[in-house]
Amino acid sequence: MFKRTQKFLTQLHRDDAGKMSVEMILLLALIALPIIIILAIFRDKIKGWFSTQSSALDTYNQAPGS
Repeated sequence: MFKRTQKFLTQLHRDDAGKMSVEMILLLALIALPIIIILAIFRDKIKGWFSTQSSALDTYNQAPGS
């Protein structure tokens, strides 16, 4: 039984099939997490900026002669 377990663990250790997908997930997390954190921290400022820009566009579109 010990030999079977040892053989299974050796084969599992040598198998690189999932290595690439794990590396891709870690890379995506490394890129996405800081973006999500920054968006969470500056949420109110981002909302305000978009609101200001939307109001400016509305004012521009309602101007006479446009």
